[in-house]
Formats: sequence, C-alpha cells, structure tokens
Amino acid sequence: MISNHFRQIIIQQFNDDYTREEDFVINTDKTSKTIKILYKFIRGYKLELSFDSIAQELMSISFSPGSILEQQEYSQIKTLNEVRKIIREWVRNINSEIVSSPIVRQINEQQSKVKEIEGMFNDFEDSNFNSDEIDKLKNKLDELEESLKNKINEDKDKEQENRFIIRELEKEIKTLKTQVGTLTKKNWLLSFSTKMFLFSQKHPKLTNFLGVSAYNFLPEDIKNEIPDEFKKLLPIKKEE
Repeated sequence: MISNHFRQIIIQQFNDDYTREEDFVINTDKTSKTIKILYKFIRGYKLELSFDSIAQELMSISFSPGSILEQQEYSQIKTLNEVRKIIREWVRNINSEIVSSPIVRQINEQQSKVKEIEGMFNDFEDSNFNSDEIDKLKNKLDELEESLKNKINEDKDKEQENRFIIRELEKEIKTLKTQVGTLTKKNWLLSFSTKMFLFSQKHPKLTNFLGVSAYNFLPEDIKNEIPDEFKKLLPIKKEE
C-alpha cells in the first residue's frame, strides 16, 4: 500500500489541457510490487511503477503511449522528482494522442482510399508514353496548373494561404511532368489520380473544380483510361 503522500504526488501530475485527475485510476494493494495507473477512457493507456518492497525503492516505470514507441520504459529510478517528470511525460503523451487522434484517423482514411485507387488500375493494359504523348501531356499539365492557380486566386481575402497552396500545386505538377518521361502510362495515371485525390482532400473547396478541370485538361486517350470508380471518388465530371 502506498502512502497518502506518494499518492498525492502522483495525482498532482494528472491535470493537463485535456486530462483531469478524475480521469485516472490508481490500482495497488499490500502484496503487489507494482502500482498501476489507468487512463479510464482509452484501453491500453497505462503506467506501471515497479519497486523493491524489501529495499523500499522504485526500480522502473513503464507506460503507454510512449513519446515515440507505443510503450516506453525507464529503469533505475532513484528520486521522487524523476517520478514526477516521468508521470508528467506520460500524461503529456496522452494529451498529444487525444489532440492528434482526428488527424491520425484522417490519415488512415486517406491511406485506405489510396489503396482503393491502386486497386482500380489493376486491369489497366500498360504501355509507355511516346515522345509526342509526353510533350502533349506536359502542355496539358501546364494548362491545368494555370487554371488551378486562377481558381485559387479568386479568393482575394486569403493571399498568404493562396501562395502556400500554389507552391504546393507547382511542386505536384512539376513532379507529374517529370514522371511522364519515366513512368509507364498505368503508373503515371495512378500517380496523377492519387495526387489529385489527396490535393482535393487537403483543399476541399477545390474538389468540385478539380473534378472538372483535372479530367478535362487531360488528353482524350488518357481520359478514357481513368476507371469509372475513380471518377465517382473525386468526383470527376465532364465539361458541359
């Protein structure tokens, strides 16, 4: 059984931006050589303090989530100040996970969609671009870039944000132009489709415009190779 003083030291570390002391449970008993602290709301988020009951000394602390790995451990703990710092680190990790969870969830969803897009091209009959196709496609990408820049700049109230989006766009188009000469048609179209999807996810206000412009600026033979499933996903629309 831990002393009231030590219990209070532990509890004092629990309050942070998104956690309170009532969010945690401290489990201990007279015979156990460990103290277990559980975060109530997420299974697996816990901290364990192991100690030598004979020498009355702490030996190690392990906790999840860690700062980098799922689990982290400290050994040869000697002072109460070390205990405070380690518990605070654990609590900060929990707070960071709470904040990042929606972001992580969004990333996982996007990765799932990217795999779905890859599967859409499984039946694609592959070949290489010839020199005329490469030149034509690079010109079309220049037109697409200019069209998207004009659309982005329509929002006059967000000049700084617009500059950031345009730099990102320029980088993506430059990559696609470089890939035309090195990738097969299937792999280039997969790269193009993935980039357009992720760009639309990152900038939702451009989704509808991308659905029209990204499709209609492509050469006709490339348009015809885009799977119908992907057209629904972006969604891609023919120019009226």
